[in-house]
Amino acid sequence: MAAIIEAPASQEFREKIIEAASRLFLSNGFHASGVDTIVAEAGVAKMTLYKHFNSKEALIVEVLKRKSDEWMLWLRDRVDAIGDTPKRRALAVFDAFQEWFARPDFCGDMFQCAAAEFSETDNPVHLAARAHYDRFELYLSDLCFAAGCRRPEVSGRRLAIIASGAIAAAVVTRRPEVAREARKAAKSILDD
Repeated sequence: MAAIIEAPASQEFREKIIEAASRLFLSNGFHASGVDTIVAEAGVAKMTLYKHFNSKEALIVEVLKRKSDEWMLWLRDRVDAIGDTPKRRALAVFDAFQEWFARPDFCGDMFQCAAAEFSETDNPVHLAARAHYDRFELYLSDLCFAAGCRRPEVSGRRLAIIASGAIAAAVVTRRPEVAREARKAAKSILDD
């Protein structure tokens, strides 16, 4: 069966919808960002949104998948740039977080918000948020394995918990330096 190639204009509308929804979800939340607001922000008709996404929930899932890819790429790039040994690379996650927390546009973790707003664990949005968290935890476990941790999966899980707490603390306190405290906690896990 031949692949269907989407018209460039149609793909452009899809990207506009995803970009507008991303901005709105991040600034206003998922439930508070209605379809009418999303299409107005994207400059498209409601019918166009539903042509590309059969529901608002499907749009949210797509946004989360896209944001997960972007965020993981950013994190890997920063960790590779900052850390010059396996152990320093594992700790560089928290150095990257301090940079992230200091950005003027930092407003927390879209995935934590999605999981909170869609708390039913079998909901597709919750599952997309969980998939991101699992992906992040696996990345941390890989870093722990490279750093020589005896139980890299356990160490990675613990680092993920510390990282998630640091994100929440940075949102509440508006202090980027919480990442330094999280880094100290992470170091004790890596030294174990």
